[in-house]
Amino acid sequence: MQTQNTRVENWVDLLQVLEKGYGVNMCYNFENNVFPNSVALPLPNSMTLPPESANWQGIPGVNILKHLHKEPFLDATHYTNFKIIVNPRAVYRPTVHGLLDSEKDCCWIDRNIARMYHIR
Repeated sequence: MQTQNTRVENWVDLLQVLEKGYGVNMCYNFENNVFPNSVALPLPNSMTLPPESANWQGIPGVNILKHLHKEPFLDATHYTNFKIIVNPRAVYRPTVHGLLDSEKDCCWIDRNIARMYHIR
């Protein structure tokens, strides 16, 4: 994960950066970047995937490196298609589309600070 001035390596470090920049017990909204796993584009000629390690054989899941096609980002759905991080103790009424009631407001996190990636 990359922030504007600091590289963070895990969710705990990112949360500390968000709390320092936006406040504690906030709802943090993130742009949702979707990569469908039904579309696999060929790599550019200048790139190659590393050979799959024997350690990964038999591990369920999707090799995200094979999925380079990102669904277009539509202005019309920007504020309805997002992911959130919340402190569950600060939320009173959540829904699948956000929060209906919480201690503090939600804030949008700049895509240059952090963003979510969703493979489906």
